[in-house]
Amino acid sequence: MTNDQIQQIANNPAACLEIFSASAALRKIAQDYGADVLRTELSKNVFNDTSAINGSVDEDTLSRLFDMVAAQWKTMGESKPHWSVLSSDEWLPEKLTPEKLEEFYASGKGEIELLDCVLKQANVSVPSNASCMELGCGVGRATQHLARRFAHVAAVDISPGNLEICKARMAEQGLSNVTPTLLLRPDAISELARCDLFFSRIVLQHNPPPIQLDLLDRISSSMKPNGIMYFQVITGGSGYRYNAENHLANWQNQRYEMHALPIPMITKTLSKNGYRLAHTIRDLAGGYGVDSFTLLAVPV
Repeated sequence: MTNDQIQQIANNPAACLEIFSASAALRKIAQDYGADVLRTELSKNVFNDTSAINGSVDEDTLSRLFDMVAAQWKTMGESKPHWSVLSSDEWLPEKLTPEKLEEFYASGKGEIELLDCVLKQANVSVPSNASCMELGCGVGRATQHLARRFAHVAAVDISPGNLEICKARMAEQGLSNVTPTLLLRPDAISELARCDLFFSRIVLQHNPPPIQLDLLDRISSSMKPNGIMYFQVITGGSGYRYNAENHLANWQNQRYEMHALPIPMITKTLSKNGYRLAHTIRDLAGGYGVDSFTLLAVPV
């Protein structure tokens, strides 16, 4: 077989898949490689001392942190909204052809499939006539799929630019059961959280720990009876520390930030409001080199 013929096969995904499926040796190589990658990633992470993470702040500091995050996301919602949701160069404005845009929105279906998988594994059910609040709806990537799964979706975001795109997308799709809502202050989340399902993916990690804890506290104390909480967070990373005053003194609004919230801090907040973790799924939503989990919390 010539090099050109080999290259031709290599460029054909169906042919590659057929060869891979038929070859035990190739599957073993892929399995060993995957195990090595996982071991390497897990070994990077260390336990984060919660005493080094400033999670509780006064109302004034909380407000200043919220305004800081809002400024960051206002900038990104205006300059590169789709990239701000999935930070790969293929979603930059200059590369978003109509076909790429539909690919972007189609990717949101996987988020709802993962939700249903986690619910099934935990033996937890959410009826199709349930109400849902999506925190960090962005441009509506997952929102349109949630709207087809649930009776009503409160699509909440901190970025005016992203929210306008979300609103337009829902109208284009003929989805009238979505209420796009701009979150102007942290305490406004309480009323919005009167829902059956709280949903949030790749969102909380972009907020400093005090904002994350405050939101989780307000939401878990405001859900409907038997309401379910489903959300993703970065729970740790090598050497992660956080001080609110240092952060406020040195922040930049050009791009988003990534923050960790250790599980003990999460469980303490949820427990206070009568919730427990029913399931945890390790994921890569936070990227490599960090501990990222999707959590399912239910009433005690």
